[in-house]
Amino acid sequence: TFAPSGKPRVSYASSFGVSVLPGHTKGIYKERLAAYERLSVREEQGVKIIQDLLGCSPEHVLDPTLLLTDVDWADVAVPVDLPMPYVLIYELMPCDELAAVAQRVASQIKGAHVVRIRGGAGIRSRPDIADVDDAGPSEFLGLFQGSSAAVTNSFHGTAFAINFKKPVYPVIPCRMRNAGRIESLLKMVELSDRMIYEKSDK
Repeated sequence: TFAPSGKPRVSYASSFGVSVLPGHTKGIYKERLAAYERLSVREEQGVKIIQDLLGCSPEHVLDPTLLLTDVDWADVAVPVDLPMPYVLIYELMPCDELAAVAQRVASQIKGAHVVRIRGGAGIRSRPDIADVDDAGPSEFLGLFQGSSAAVTNSFHGTAFAINFKKPVYPVIPCRMRNAGRIESLLKMVELSDRMIYEKSDK
């Protein structure tokens, strides 16, 4: 509603952040989205939500971070002074499974240790993991660029690992409600077999 009346409205790579809209929100979504001339979303579930609401098919497109190459991102990445090699964890939601997966991956890389960007509250320190609590955007990129592999429960962590051509292992906590974005991205790049679900045999 912030756009002036009569002006074109276009979305690029929007995300609902959930797989299913709560029933009480559907009316307002339908009303507001109907005002858009073009709609695009970054996950398959978003396509389905809009099809159900409006009866039209939005475009399924890449996340904006993937419109730049790893070379483009390298121009703004700042190398972080850490012993090499390392497996990077980017943890937004506390989940013990991430550390377990990262340790297994690190055990297969000679001399590797585990480094973690703690992105979310409530994530406890561990003696077997080196935590980075103060990475800005450039250091964030540098940590992915310098890693040997990445383990994450973040969509953008998954996207940057893929862009930097790092082996990536997304771990989905049981209570995560918006895994559709990660699932769609992995499907697009034919890496669906990398998805790991907490307390699941998938």
